[in-house]
Amino acid sequence: MVVLVTFSVLKRTTDYEWALLGVKYIGWAHGILFIAYVYLLWACADKYKWKFGRVVLFFVASLLPFAPFFVERKLRHEG
Repeated sequence: MVVLVTFSVLKRTTDYEWALLGVKYIGWAHGILFIAYVYLLWACADKYKWKFGRVVLFFVASLLPFAPFFVERKLRHEG
């Protein structure tokens, strides 16, 4: 996400064509990874029968910078 924000700022403040391409491709990768996270969250919730509150908490964590690292740590300690 930091890379995407950097390219976005460069796109708006400079005339570099590569900044425009960076926003496009990094943005696509960011979107695909977010969709994969949500899909895997749903698959794990179904497989492991997680409570709705836990799924919501993990989804909200996906929206906050660096929060997924805490989710990963929590899940590692459970395993």
